[in-house]
Amino acid sequence: MARKTDKLKIPASVSGPLRKAGFEIGQTGGSVFLWSGRTNPESIGSVDDLIIAFGDNGLYGDPTEHGWVVQKTDDSGMGYLLLSGLRLDEAIEVARKLPEPNGQEIEVVAGAERSVEEALELITEMASVGKPNP
Repeated sequence: MARKTDKLKIPASVSGPLRKAGFEIGQTGGSVFLWSGRTNPESIGSVDDLIIAFGDNGLYGDPTEHGWVVQKTDDSGMGYLLLSGLRLDEAIEVARKLPEPNGQEIEVVAGAERSVEEALELITEMASVGKPNP
């Protein structure tokens, strides 16, 4: 049976590493497709998801550009951790290292001011102590 995603033309430089890491194309609803690291990528929703996207909701972009995002949502659907400003290889590596959000909403950007390692440490620390004060 053909899936809606079978007709999408994703460059091998993007699909290869993501599929090797266990990610598959999933649909959130409407025409939004993302890379899902969960067991049923056909049913990406707001609960218990691990996604990688280029920008806000892209399936592909330049693997070397710092426009990749990783988001992990908890099983309540209320909390999430989002780490942005990544290359594709960094996003794949970081995805499996993110802790559970436990109802918190935390966003951290890697980039000129913060390395990927520092961003991962920060988001892990923030997730372990609770939602930070503004």
